[in-house]
Amino acid sequence: MSTFNSDKEYLWKTLKQIEEGVIQLPAFQRGWIWPDDHIQKIIASSLSTLSLRYRTSTSQ
Repeated sequence: MSTFNSDKEYLWKTLKQIEEGVIQLPAFQRGWIWPDDHIQKIIASSLSTLSLRYRTSTSQ
């Protein structure tokens, strides 16, 4: 059984190990469950909030 190791590593080294198959990432992402209309609403809401924040910050 392996143990968790929290030694610091360079990102490029970790990405290289993933590419070479030395490190494997688990497939833990669940399937897509939101209906399209919910997806559209959350994106529209996020964009309008960002737009409002941008307009408020540039008008000062």
